[in-house]
Amino acid sequence: MGKDLNNIEDLFRTSFEGHRLEPSEKVWKNINTKLTFYKYFSAKLLGSIAVIATIAVILVLTPNIFNKDENSLDDNTLSVSEKSIEQSKTEKLFTNLQSTKDPISEAGKITKLKKDPGTEFLRKSKNERIADLAPILVSKSINVLSYNGKDTFNIKATPPPMPIFTVNTKVGCTPFQLELENLTKSAIAFEWSFGDGKSSTEIVPKHVYRYPGVYKVELKAIGLGGIAVTFIDSIVVHDSPVALLNWQYESTIQTGQKIIIPNNSENITDVEWDFGDKCTSSKITGEHVFENEGEYSIVLKVWTKNDCVDSTVIEDVEVISSKGKIILPTAFTPNTLGASSGYYNKADYQNHIFYPKVDTKLKNYKLKVFSRAGIEIFKSDNILFGWNGYYNNRLLPVGVYVYIVSGEFEGGQKFYKKGNVTVLHN
Repeated sequence: MGKDLNNIEDLFRTSFEGHRLEPSEKVWKNINTKLTFYKYFSAKLLGSIAVIATIAVILVLTPNIFNKDENSLDDNTLSVSEKSIEQSKTEKLFTNLQSTKDPISEAGKITKLKKDPGTEFLRKSKNERIADLAPILVSKSINVLSYNGKDTFNIKATPPPMPIFTVNTKVGCTPFQLELENLTKSAIAFEWSFGDGKSSTEIVPKHVYRYPGVYKVELKAIGLGGIAVTFIDSIVVHDSPVALLNWQYESTIQTGQKIIIPNNSENITDVEWDFGDKCTSSKITGEHVFENEGEYSIVLKVWTKNDCVDSTVIEDVEVISSKGKIILPTAFTPNTLGASSGYYNKADYQNHIFYPKVDTKLKNYKLKVFSRAGIEIFKSDNILFGWNGYYNNRLLPVGVYVYIVSGEFEGGQKFYKKGNVTVLHN
């Protein structure tokens, strides 16, 4: 054809090999109707694609308000585009939280939000150290603006913990072990004060009072809702006695021998001796005679007026039978004209020498004499050599002196005896 055609009409109006083609009116109307429909459909398709692309860009650039995070409200409970928080009431503020000895671990502060009695959810704020914050006891309301109006959610205040503890007994004697039971709930840390300058941050501490007095035990409980304190006073600790005795004998005692044990105990009102052979005594001084052989333990118990008790014991006291006899005089008269040699004659009745009388042979014999001050002034391991009443060649004055004699009778039976002898001058 060789000519550019812009539309259908040009096609029909163009001569074809010298012939002119002209559609009828009806055909022409149908062709124009279809042409108009195709033009409209193409324009709508391009417009729809542009709208969809625009919406996609807006969705990418706009924050997703329906996405949950740790600081937003639950989208199942609130569908909002704008929120405003109004504080309605502050009930109590605890400040200056004292740092504890043991660092408190990081914890989240949890607040309960309520829309109605049947709906509850949590709001949590991380990275807050309880030790660095003053615990706040508050009551708040949150107003939420929605498309349907404004909804209000109440925040329930977290109460402080309720400190509760008990003691097994409030009265004791030094050293007094305090027995505690901690019944506190909903606390994250504790501070104990025992009234004697000692403290603890343990949940159930152990404490010993070593001095008498009246003490107050205080417990401070720390929680998310604040701090609370309670105490128990009138913890009474009494002074204890001290059991002391003066054992003056060796470990071996003869049957029939009377022993006397001085009692040097302190702060006492009552005494009980137990000699180990089913014999007891309530005398201040221990006095006893063992009738049978054996090994015994002598126990001394003492009490104060407040029933505090202490005790001491002498163990492994050996008691042996005494078949032989050894007798020492209770007094003698040294020769005031000069010291004798100390060797004596049994037929001499002048009584210038202090020596024992025995009815059998002895082994391991020892005789010692002491002044009242405890100074050893004479000793002998020869039964035939006695004390002449002198010390360093000087006549000792009239008075009472202490002796100890020990050894073995023939047959291996041991003896031990302690007594007093009086020096007299003619």
